[in-house]
Amino acid sequence: MSCRTSVLITASACLALVLAGCTTADPPPPAPDQKNELTATGTVIDDGDRDNVLLCMQVLESYPPQCAGGVVLDGWSWDGLDETTSEHANDVRWGLYQVFGTYHGETLTLTRPPVVADMVPDPDEQADPTGSRSDAELAQIEQVVRDKQPYVLTTTRGDGILLVTASYDDGTLQREFDDEFGPDAVAVTSWMQPANAGD
Repeated sequence: MSCRTSVLITASACLALVLAGCTTADPPPPAPDQKNELTATGTVIDDGDRDNVLLCMQVLESYPPQCAGGVVLDGWSWDGLDETTSEHANDVRWGLYQVFGTYHGETLTLTRPPVVADMVPDPDEQADPTGSRSDAELAQIEQVVRDKQPYVLTTTRGDGILLVTASYDDGTLQREFDDEFGPDAVAVTSWMQPANAGD
């Protein structure tokens, strides 16, 4: 799967995301210490509602794009960003950026200006774990894992293992899945990562 700013999501995948969002999720994993700065790269979508600017790891292939998995940005401003780094359509403005902030469950409060990015890293290319589960087993596990929305952003059936991207995981979600399904059934990748001082 190649890196790209827009991720094509099929109708069935979109339906799965909607259904997952409507289920009653277990208590969320603990958010990181709010003093710890995190970073993530994604598409910022601003529809004019200053309280609902979104950082999206995935976007629907529409025009203008719509968010299909991400977090609300608190403190976002276009000030200081070159107009050429974003696009506009139907009162919506969007662009690809790396952002830095403290995470509060479903909101990322910005701590410094964003940086223009070239692409969204593909979590499936960051790790290549394998497991021994059958596709039928993975399908059943995937249904349970999707109930963790909105913390689970994507699920992909890999080589005997379910690859999961979460908005943030400090290891809590991985341990929960290991306890529930056994080791080597689910591999969790955290979209948001600790920010390095030199970033």
